[in-house]
Amino acid sequence: MRIGSCLSNGKQQATLGCFVFKSGGPKKLYVIVSRHAFRDVGDAVFKKNQKVGFVREVTPDMPPARNNEELDAALVELDDNVAHKLKDRAFAVRRNDKDLVFRSVFDPSSYRAVKARNAELPVQLKAMHLMVWHCGQKSEAYSKIDVDKFAYNQQFGVISIADMLDKTYIFSERHNRPGDSGGPIYMDSGELVGFDGGGSGNMLPTETFGKGTTDKGFYRLAHDVFTHFGVTLATWANRADWLPPNPVDEIGDDEDDGPFGKGAKIGVSGAYM
Repeated sequence: MRIGSCLSNGKQQATLGCFVFKSGGPKKLYVIVSRHAFRDVGDAVFKKNQKVGFVREVTPDMPPARNNEELDAALVELDDNVAHKLKDRAFAVRRNDKDLVFRSVFDPSSYRAVKARNAELPVQLKAMHLMVWHCGQKSEAYSKIDVDKFAYNQQFGVISIADMLDKTYIFSERHNRPGDSGGPIYMDSGELVGFDGGGSGNMLPTETFGKGTTDKGFYRLAHDVFTHFGVTLATWANRADWLPPNPVDEIGDDEDDGPFGKGAKIGVSGAYM
């Protein structure tokens, strides 16, 4: 399991957006996923056929008039034994056969302050755009068969700062598919900008691009989601802040089965059995 993995509640699938933790209290590791796929608190969450955690919190619904303020995020608490399985690569996003680690979260506060102080947005902000990438599990699968071959497998996108400040959270220049929801949107600097909220724009031909594919997508700012849940970005480097006490449990890894083969277990003694 890693950033960009496919998670399921048994009914719907979405993409793992990032790992987070809460300061104070018991050490626990959480992930951010899409609320429209994981709506019910307490629901079990699965990676393939393995239960990895449960939905701890969800963001609230908003009335239609405030739909652009809906954060569409769910906080999944990972089981302690799952947190202990993770390796450093789990905290990196994979693109073009290279790993990129999220180091910070994009903060829109200074831009919002400028907008609040000015009757008209300064021309510099009107012209400013963020060059972003997106990791959605469904589009990632299509990129491997060259359906979206463009630049870096069509994972490139553009976000207008002016649109962001008007609460028009749209990214263009890339395709969006069902199952991409919740996937991270980030910059080359390792700055996490937001999470995919779903498709937007024109529907693309099913026979070429797959069912439900659109030519744009909408997103929600990671800063706003983090503020709502009161969480901090979890990385391999800060694992001392979130790693729970070591449970005595199975520690196999479905992506790296280890030297003794798939399903090997470690007992109290630490010996494989």
